[in-house]
Amino acid sequence: MVLKWEPSSVQLLQYNGQWVSDAVGFHDPTECLLNNKEALRKRSEAPRLIAVLSPKDSESANSVAQALKPYNLPIAAFSSSSAQALLDQGVTGFISTAPFLFDYAQTLIELLKLIGNSNLVSIVDNNEDSSITDKFVEIIRQLNISVAEIISVDHPNIINVLNQSDAQIIVSLVNKNILATIFNSNKEFNSIAKLWVSIDWPTNNNGEGEDEETLDFINQQNANFVFDNSKSKLKVTCDTME
Repeated sequence: MVLKWEPSSVQLLQYNGQWVSDAVGFHDPTECLLNNKEALRKRSEAPRLIAVLSPKDSESANSVAQALKPYNLPIAAFSSSSAQALLDQGVTGFISTAPFLFDYAQTLIELLKLIGNSNLVSIVDNNEDSSITDKFVEIIRQLNISVAEIISVDHPNIINVLNQSDAQIIVSLVNKNILATIFNSNKEFNSIAKLWVSIDWPTNNNGEGEDEETLDFINQQNANFVFDNSKSKLKVTCDTME
């Protein structure tokens, strides 16, 4: 074996005529021997990176995506907001245990087919993250769903707008606990005789996996609710990983 050192920030090792890059530190001569059991044992016991866990909220996930995207490291996302942030940043080779916005939209499509009522909907959001509303509307329009209007849940004229709308289905992007509080404090919402579909998209202020029976107390004589909570599906988005 011949060792040849070249001045470089990354040390190079020549073994049997082949250059091997050592970016961590230099190898002792015994570690270069392929049949050295101790060297192989140390190598097998060395900690290895399986994946980087992405933060739960979209803002932090965006920062992680921007930092790690050039390195093609494996990333795991366990919340929808985090997974969507990675997807929007163009990160490939990540795995998600939570659904994307498209999955919620696809579930809405299936629900509308099942109801057989209309493909015209009203969108209600909390005016907290307009980018989520914009992305969701873009997706459902591509899936041939028309949007009659988009209105914030705290709009002073929301009751009249929804009652007078041609849409018989209201898609809510408001957190279900916030929506429950609104229905409890303003009984006029119960007078809207239309179907509400709640897309319980996680925000920075609410967690996932909360009690799914939050709206059970609502008087459903007029207001009917359906939850679109597309969870527990493993999603993988990948590109060629070296």
